[in-house]
Amino acid sequence: NKAKLDDHMLPFTGVTNWDRFCSTMKHIGYEGDVTLELVYGAFPDELAFDAMVFARRLAEQLRSKIIGG
Repeated sequence: NKAKLDDHMLPFTGVTNWDRFCSTMKHIGYEGDVTLELVYGAFPDELAFDAMVFARRLAEQLRSKIIGG
């Protein structure tokens, strides 16, 4: 998020230090799922599918950085 509101932003955006997040999760041995809480209607209907594919790729990248490929 932007550290002001609960914006439900995609990973690697906003002010979150994602490298630190991933290294911390890896350090504690986290091996569970990575889920995203997205805002319905944030993208135009014509782009919604592509946006969800992109969001999935971001979640997969996070998981890869935490527990490996």
